[in-house]
Formats: sequence, C-alpha cells, structure tokens
Amino acid sequence: MVKTCYQNALDIFGKNGKMKESDWLNPKGINQTKLYNDNSVLRGQEPKVDADADKIV
Repeated sequence: MVKTCYQNALDIFGKNGKMKESDWLNPKGINQTKLYNDNSVLRGQEPKVDADADKIV
C-alpha cells in the first residue's frame, strides 16, 4: 500500500522537483496573516502565526 500510494507519487513528481518527501516530513510553520491573491483564508477568525511560519493555510 505504501509503495503504491506514496512512493510511486514521490518517484514520478520528484523527477521534476515538484514534490519532495521533506516538504511534509519537515513542514514549516503556518502564518494565516498572509494573503493569496488579495484574499485571506480566514472568515472572521483570529490568524494563527507559528514562529517558523512561511506558508499560508
């Protein structure tokens, strides 16, 4: 199951650099104050900001 669902995707998408196992094994923190196309992911909520934040969730 792991080989089929996980390793095959790593093998294919890893060839062009779009997907690396380290992307989700060592994730960076979350910063919900950042905007994506001038839009927020929040709908009236307080933003969550981690110390090592770099991605928008």
